[in-house]
Parts: sequence; structure tokens; C-alpha cells
Amino acid sequence: MHYKKVHVGVKLWDFAFFILVVFPLLTGGIWYQRPGLFIELSDIGIPVLSLGLVGLALRHKGVRLQEGLICRGFFALGRSWQDRLRVMPLKTLGLVSLFFGSVWFLASLRRHLEVNNHVMDLSIFYNAIWNLSHGHGYFCSPKGGINLFADHQSPLFWLFVPLIKLFPDPVTLLFVQDFALTSGGIAVFYLAKQYLGTGQKVDWQGDQKMDWRQCILPLLYWSYLPLRNAAFFDFHVEVLMLPLFLFAIAGIQSVSMRNRVVGGIFFLLALASKESAPPIAAGIGLAWLLGAAPIQTRKFCRKVGFFVIPVGICLFYFYVKKMAVWFGAGYAYQSNYSHFGSGLSDVILAPFTQPRVFFSYLLGPLRLKYLFWTLGPLGFLPLLNPVPLLAALPSYLMLFLAEGDRVQIWRHYGVEPAIGLFWAMGLAFQRAEVFGAKVRAFGRIRPPWNWASPVVLWSLFWALLLFGRSDLYNIRKYSGSEHGDWLRTKLVPCIAPDLSVSAPIALSSHLASRYWISFFPSSTTHQGTPIQCIIHDSTILGGIGGVEGEQVLGQLRSKGYGEIYQCRGGTFRVLQHFSTLGAGCMVCRPDCEGG
Repeated sequence: MHYKKVHVGVKLWDFAFFILVVFPLLTGGIWYQRPGLFIELSDIGIPVLSLGLVGLALRHKGVRLQEGLICRGFFALGRSWQDRLRVMPLKTLGLVSLFFGSVWFLASLRRHLEVNNHVMDLSIFYNAIWNLSHGHGYFCSPKGGINLFADHQSPLFWLFVPLIKLFPDPVTLLFVQDFALTSGGIAVFYLAKQYLGTGQKVDWQGDQKMDWRQCILPLLYWSYLPLRNAAFFDFHVEVLMLPLFLFAIAGIQSVSMRNRVVGGIFFLLALASKESAPPIAAGIGLAWLLGAAPIQTRKFCRKVGFFVIPVGICLFYFYVKKMAVWFGAGYAYQSNYSHFGSGLSDVILAPFTQPRVFFSYLLGPLRLKYLFWTLGPLGFLPLLNPVPLLAALPSYLMLFLAEGDRVQIWRHYGVEPAIGLFWAMGLAFQRAEVFGAKVRAFGRIRPPWNWASPVVLWSLFWALLLFGRSDLYNIRKYSGSEHGDWLRTKLVPCIAPDLSVSAPIALSSHLASRYWISFFPSSTTHQGTPIQCIIHDSTILGGIGGVEGEQVLGQLRSKGYGEIYQCRGGTFRVLQHFSTLGAGCMVCRPDCEGG
């Protein structure tokens, strides 16, 4: 049909969808701020909900939205995506994964180069791996000089040593994290294929008839807000747990012995990512034992599950009760569960000994909100396949029962329950299709389009509704600042690389290539000796301004520090301890013009 003959309601809907949804997705949106006024069009949630309701109302009146440009363009892109996945699935998925990895990495890189890191974790991990790669051991000065095994049990992180030797920069960690995380979209495609096959033997990379539900799952993965937030939220080695476990499950569930061996290697690597990985592995094993694997390999996976469950339990005990004690005084995060008692057994028995406290944490408003934001982008479909959710249950329990702000969707913890959620999606799609067919038959309801199942449309709607802001928003938001460029390109090269330094959180990762870096206003090392150089910047994260900042500087002066450099109206200062003889903190004096 010619577009001139299309119903005017469809044309208006097309225009609104392009302006309110497509434009923010492709550009990051627009925003304008001035005193007393803030206008923003970047989050597509409310527009998607509003236009969805309007679309249903138009359909109820007999208006065919599929005749509009938006729907026709969407159909064309969908068919092209389906055809490419049918002809060359691995190449197509690999290229798209690289595209999203580039977008996620560019957002992280722009924020880092602007000296605007969210938290201190990039400094913590990079300093530890830098010390390890330079023969100082797994020593982390931002954490007070501890062996990092006393904080998190992540042997996997040692594999970063060769990379840091070749590319000694914190950006290397961000690069590996973002591209590794996007690769999980490939794994979920083959996982779905194992459950949505045509009845033939389902292999990890078998040639089966393409299914719309299988085609859509990688897109749901790359659009999943908790994963995109994790990629953007500094650096955390446990983020790699998600793609490793997903590839491991897909490999072990394959009928190919080679793929099973590769899957086993991925499984071992995932176990080494963090102390929270073994409980997840035990959950995976229990799910296999209860029949979560495809029917072709269910018997084999039951045997693997029977072995994995005790391995996961024992390894978790070893991590938190043995390894943490060897390298520290005990498990560093046991205090997060101190409201249940002093030990692991108190937490396990809490449902019976302290049911009121236990369920107040488990079912608190923030926890339920977090549950909504992790299940919602997947259309709540994982709930239709509860057995694989046993892999997500340990993560939810560890998050929900802990004190603090871990149940925040903008943090990185959403990657851990996502393992079970995305594993559940393949069979959940199938069950949703059967359920939807029964509902349509009972109510004599016809699906809106023949080319795609209603469950696919349902998934796309929820993915867009809870998509949040486009990653291009972050790329444009962190477009560079004059002060950040000055700190990174002028100031950092002038700080002596072999002296101990204390700096604000946002700047610390740029100075972490040294034996000792700590966070302002820390003034002593783990041995009680004075830190040689202290950098103060009241305008960035971790700096202290105003009266409080002057008080802190006064206290530092009373401890023997003297100011050797000042810039930008006193908002930036470098102080040096009087005992630093013959080794100045600064090897040059950056130009302070304009400050």
C-alpha cells in the first residue's frame, strides 16, 4: 500500500515513535539544562509504554499499524537479521558482538579519559595486577596494602598479567571487560538453539531451522540494562562470570565431546572469577540434576550436575573459610550479613532462627524493585522455566540478604543472576508460545502479525520499555572536559612514578602504575610511613571542597606536609612530606594557564 493511503493515525504514530523512541536510541537523545530548567529526552521507557497503549487502541479500532513505515522497517530489519543468522550465524553474531563491545567500551573509555570514574574499583584492580606483573606480589595498596585474595577470591584475575605487561594501562581492563561481556550474546543464541530445535540432534553449532525466538534472544542480551550498567560501572573481574558460565553451559549440554571439553574449561574459569561463583555452579548442577538440560543430553548433564554440586559447595567453603583466612583475618564481607550472626551457619539457619529478619530483607521494597528490573527486561519469561532459575537463586540470596546498596540496578551485580535468567529463556520461550496458543484458541484471538509470534513481540516490548538510556547517551555525556584533559595529559606525567601517592578516587586509576597509591586524604602506608605525595582536587570525585577541605589540608600540614604546587584558584594542590628528601613529588610543573 502506498504511504499516502495509510490511515492518519498510523502516520502520527510513526512520527511519534521515530521522535520519542528511534531518535533517542540512535543518538542518545537530547537534554538541556540551565538554572531552574532541565529538559531531557533520552529514556525511552515512558514513550514506549504510551505508544504501546495507543497502538493497542488503534488496533482495537481496526487500524493496521503494520502498514506504517516504522513497522515495515522493523519487519525488513527482522527478516534480514533472521536470514543472516540462518546463513552465517557465528560470523553475524561475532560482528554484532564486536559492535556492541565497541559501543560499551567507548562509553567506559570516555568516562575514564574525562577523569570521572564512578568508584575506586578500577584503581584497586589495576594497582593489584600492576604490582603482580612487576614482581611485588598480589599486593593492593588502595585496599590498605592487603593481598587481594583477602578481599575477593578471584584467581582468574591472574590471567590478566600478560595483558598488563603488554598493555600497561587501566584501559586494558575496561577493554577486556566490555568485549568479553558482549560475547555472551553468542552463547545465549546457541543455548536457545538447544531447546528450540526441530527434533533432530541439537548440537552447540548444529545447522537447524531458524526460529524467531532464537533470533531475538541475543538482542535481548545486548539490550539488557543490568549488563549494560555492569559494563559501564568501572571494572570488576566477576563480570566475566556471565559469558564464561553461559558458554560453559552451552558446551557441556552439547552432544559434541569437543564442545563438552571446551565447556568444562569455561566452567573452571568461571569458578575462578569470584567467591560467589561456586554457589552459582552448585545451582547449575542442581538444575541439571532436576532435568534442566535439553532432552538429547539430559542424562549426561545429570551426571555432571551430581558432580558439580559438591564441588561448588566445597570450593565456596574453601574460598571464604580457608583462602580468606590465609591472606587476611577472615572473609572481608562477612560483616554484610552480621545482622544474622557472626558466621556462615547463622546465615544458612536464619530462615528458621530469625524468620522475621530474614524475610524482611528477602522481601523488602528495594529487593522487589531489583527483582522487577532484572526480570522485567526479559518480559518475566524466565519464571515459566523455574528449574534453571536455581542458578540465579544463590546470587539473589547473596544480594538480598546483605546490607548496603548492592540491590541497585546501576551497579554491576546484575550479571550474576543473569546467568540463570538467560539460561532459562530458551525453554521459557517454548512454554510461553504453548501457553499463548491456548489463550488465543480459548479467546479466539488472532496474533497481530503472522511473521512473528506474540511472545517475540512481548519480549521486544519489555526490552524497550526497560531499556533506559541509550549507551550513546553516556558516550556523548562524557565528551571530555578541559579540566579532565589537563589532569590526565599535563598533571599526571609530572607526578614522580616511583613515589607513594594519595589522590582523589577519580584520579587514582590514572596514577595506579606504582607500588603505592591510596585515596585522599589518606596520609600513611600500611607500614605507618608517611605517603610522600598528596594530590588534592576539590572538583572531582573523592575530593573535598569548602571549609571541610581546608580543615583536611590543615591537618595534613600539621603532619609535616607542605604545599609545593597550586593551580586553578586553589582547587588543585600538590603537597609533599618533609621527609621526602632528594625526591621531589613533581618532575615538572604543568602550565596552569586558564586556571
